[in-house]
Amino acid sequence: IPVFDTRVSSLKRPLFVISSGDVPWNLWNNYPTQNDLFEVENPGQAWNAITVGACTDLVGIDGAKWPSLQPISGVGLLSPSSTTSLLWQRRWPFKPDVVAEGGNGAIATKLGAAVTVGPESLRLLTTSHDMTAASLCESGDTSAAAAEVARICGHLQTRYPDYWPETIRALVVHGAKLTVSMRAQLPLVPLKQHKEAILRRYGYGRVDYRGSANSASNRPTLILQEVITPYAKDGSAIKLKELNMHDLPWPSQQLLDLHEQSVAMRVTLSYFVEPNPSQRGWQSKFRYQAHGLRFAVKGATETDERFGQRINKIDRDELEADEQESMTDPDREHWFLGAHLRSRGSIHSDVWIGTAAQLAQKSHIAVFPVGGWWKDWADSQRQDVEVRYALVVTLEVLSNLDIDLYTPIATQIGLPIATEIAIDTDGNSKN
Repeated sequence: IPVFDTRVSSLKRPLFVISSGDVPWNLWNNYPTQNDLFEVENPGQAWNAITVGACTDLVGIDGAKWPSLQPISGVGLLSPSSTTSLLWQRRWPFKPDVVAEGGNGAIATKLGAAVTVGPESLRLLTTSHDMTAASLCESGDTSAAAAEVARICGHLQTRYPDYWPETIRALVVHGAKLTVSMRAQLPLVPLKQHKEAILRRYGYGRVDYRGSANSASNRPTLILQEVITPYAKDGSAIKLKELNMHDLPWPSQQLLDLHEQSVAMRVTLSYFVEPNPSQRGWQSKFRYQAHGLRFAVKGATETDERFGQRINKIDRDELEADEQESMTDPDREHWFLGAHLRSRGSIHSDVWIGTAAQLAQKSHIAVFPVGGWWKDWADSQRQDVEVRYALVVTLEVLSNLDIDLYTPIATQIGLPIATEIAIDTDGNSKN
């Protein structure tokens, strides 16, 4: 993964991975309705944590051994144990953030729909807590899913030791995808409420370590670690201070050559907030988050001047948190979630899909502050405080074309390119 314009801070912060909590197994026969009624458990609501729900691909049951059992969940769908946030207030973040394998359960169709946790083919294998009794045992549910995500975080941190916790969280979310079965729950033309329901069941989708950790020739990923000062004092008032404008080093000519080929651009912005100590919730003058950040991408048909006017519009100083990007984006129909949905919480991720020629013109991403209690409460003395964020951007060609977009981007930003050299049996290199 090429890294550009990186500023490494010595500030150490933890990254918490939290399970969303489980639906009691004796209620699994009411799947999936019961999952929508059971809320993510405390502390899974934490903004800065990665909250993990459970999905499953485990549906195989030995029919000869268990002739009356049928799996509860289908392939790629929510595990029967996984809780959701469909009952939460609209402005609260989408939880879980991601889902991972948590196993399945079964229903005995000939025994009045009795629930079985298992059989073992529907559960995960792990080491036993009592090695004297058995070296291995079955596991599952959201605890097992959280362990898998923690493992991914550990691998990412080991592979990229200079990355901040904000960046590791961004990569986990950035690599997650909705499965085919999850997307099938959306209507042909999904409305905002349909997408929100998906996010409150599955978050940003099923985790994928390879997608989080790697670039490919037709799928380059760029990482930015940066700081910004959201607020400044102006007389007795606290005002929004600055925004950061980032150039996207797209290989314009290669994209123009692709012309009408479909491409996707995924953008993920991750930062940590300081909770409101007053716990006054969502009253307009006492927001939960200390500060908020948003991203905006220049439209394909938008001039640099018009883009600057859009993101600098004075109205954003007075709007509520989920209304900060109400200014018109000329490419808004190309985004999967859109500005309103992706603005919840302290991690924002969205996918833009269009043509390669359009993407070649989307040359800038702006990261800018919005309201928070640091701004509302002048006595907080938080003006002129720098905060960190991680920005992850992936470009992907959606067709099976054999094209290299990684190398021209790496060349443009000055990243060393690894070169393979073949060595013959005599130890001589072959050019």
